[in-house]
Amino acid sequence: MSVLSEQDIIDELGKGILIYPFKKSQLTGSCLALTASQYAYAIKDKKLLDAHSDPNQSEQKFFILPPRDTILVWTNESVCINDCFCGSIIARVRLVSKGIGHIGTRVNPNWEGILCITLHNLSDADIKINLDETIAYLRFHKLLSKSLTPKNLHDPARLDILPESCPVPDKLNRWIYEGANRWRRGNEDALREKLTNDSPDYAEILRDRERKLKYLQEQSTSHKVMLWFKKLTAPVVLSALILIYLSISPQNPLLGNLILAIIPVVGTIAVEITLYKK
Repeated sequence: MSVLSEQDIIDELGKGILIYPFKKSQLTGSCLALTASQYAYAIKDKKLLDAHSDPNQSEQKFFILPPRDTILVWTNESVCINDCFCGSIIARVRLVSKGIGHIGTRVNPNWEGILCITLHNLSDADIKINLDETIAYLRFHKLLSKSLTPKNLHDPARLDILPESCPVPDKLNRWIYEGANRWRRGNEDALREKLTNDSPDYAEILRDRERKLKYLQEQSTSHKVMLWFKKLTAPVVLSALILIYLSISPQNPLLGNLILAIIPVVGTIAVEITLYKK
């Protein structure tokens, strides 16, 4: 099993890995930054946290993690991986330094949908989390063989881990299950359509792939032509020398004998050129 670099993730995007929303700036080293959506659930109070507006930045909203409480935060990003990959979710150091407990959980092969990140406020103070702020990182791993893990092993967005005594809040349920939001629960066709139509960064990746493919095709054609010329080098040179010998020898035996003498040498050089690979 190997860890995917940011370039590996880009190469697999649209193939074995689907991510939406996707921005290249979210790829750091070997991880994808996962950001907080507007939905966060406090386990102690059994309710969704309210999003507040920052008085200094009216457009910036945030929610407060109460002290000594566990909060479930759903990501903006929906991720779909096939049976050749798995993932691990790791903590963000900046949040850990504020008192958020370390994160260590997995993303199974064939996972589909948004992710639910568990944040533990171990401190005695409120911790502010901005909406769209990076709350964790997803690291992708390439498996040595295909996994037998079935699709839909868990409920989309892991709504199954909410307390049994509390039903799924209506707002959260609509955000995930309304018809237009199929991509959030991991519908592959809907996710691919969103990625293709609504992601400028992915459009640029596709253009880069087309340019690289065209270049490789041109290089391949040029290479084939060069091989064809190399294969003809020896027979053409030898045939030309023999024709020259036959035309000159009757009038100039000395020059003809000289040409006859160098034919093996030139022939050997021509053969070496034909066989030489670089």
